[in-house]
Amino acid sequence: MYLYDVAMEISTRFTFGEPYKGFSIWSPGGDRIAVTWLPGKAIEARPVFSRAAGEVLWKAEAGEDLSLIAQDWSPDGSVLLAREFLPGEDGQFDIWVLPLDAERALYPLSETPFNERDPALSPDGRWLAYISDESGQYEVYVTSFPYGGRKWQLSKDGGGSPKWSQRGDELFYLDLDKALMVVPVDLEGDSFVPGNGSALFQTQVARGSFSVSPEGDRFLIIEREENPVPSQINLLVGWQQLLERRSGP
Repeated sequence: MYLYDVAMEISTRFTFGEPYKGFSIWSPGGDRIAVTWLPGKAIEARPVFSRAAGEVLWKAEAGEDLSLIAQDWSPDGSVLLAREFLPGEDGQFDIWVLPLDAERALYPLSETPFNERDPALSPDGRWLAYISDESGQYEVYVTSFPYGGRKWQLSKDGGGSPKWSQRGDELFYLDLDKALMVVPVDLEGDSFVPGNGSALFQTQVARGSFSVSPEGDRFLIIEREENPVPSQINLLVGWQQLLERRSGP
């Protein structure tokens, strides 16, 4: 895993040893990164600006069947949100909450017969966006946090990877055709009032995820090539004779 300095255009290695296979999210202050090493049996917070040892935030007990991937960090740094990790993506997904206090008492946000994943907290920490397949396909929903209750469906024909703008006045997500969608929202007071969603632009996102700049005017998207250039293999025959001619008198 590497960190890339955008201003200096320099990559610096962040993890060492075994090849990095996992997921990572930045802390709200930008001084730590929560690293989940697959197969999801531990979540560790590693400091960005020092070589100090990382702090284990959660580790599965011996024999425990639960595997988690950290997916979001609350704006005040007090809570991590994770989803279950299941090899092959089969089975039941639920969203889990890990308070980062002394007790670290992990608990499921909700246990339903449906799959819930991709949690994303609003900048004020009061609203949670996530996706659920309760309608028969994954759609984007928003509910209050941490107590839940009423929920609002924001996508209409499928959606995933919800992300909030820094101001909390917009929610972005990808539709089934990988178009980047935006929904204006009003978080004033204790109510949640969504507006009508619209498409911003079409993407060819490679892994179903993207990032939004703090200003909300730029997006970081890793796209796959639609028509990648095929690898070229050159086969040289008669190379022994060629060497003999070059080494001859």
